[in-house]
Amino acid sequence: MKQLYGTVSAMNRQAQLMIKKDGDMQSIEIGQQGCISAIEGLQLRIYGIKITTDQSLLTIPIIFIQDFNTLLELNAVAFTRIKQSPTTEAKGIVQISDNSTELIIYDCIFEDITIEGHGGIAIRIENDQENSFDATIEGTQFNNIN
Repeated sequence: MKQLYGTVSAMNRQAQLMIKKDGDMQSIEIGQQGCISAIEGLQLRIYGIKITTDQSLLTIPIIFIQDFNTLLELNAVAFTRIKQSPTTEAKGIVQISDNSTELIIYDCIFEDITIEGHGGIAIRIENDQENSFDATIEGTQFNNIN
């Protein structure tokens, strides 16, 4: 959360979260589903932050969401300068796996993203089609995704 958010002393610029892998070695990602994961009913809400990397090649999603009653809300979040190369199957920068309940994305930016290997996409939603899934994506930009 931004320091003093909602007050006259709030930060004027967007805060930044940099994911540092320090190179392309995969051992740091073994056993991990995502750099940030929400499972088993957790409600993950991220507001007004820029998420970037040290330009290392990631094999896992930045955000991974799974299980019933799990919520992901992104509001004014920028994903930028990310390189991803899934090793076994296509992945998303944001990966929503089976049976998640709700996805809300407002005013976000996905830009300068390179996806190699087994491929992927900015937002990947996997659902077993037997359970309901609500997704709202509004005012979001996708720029320079290769």
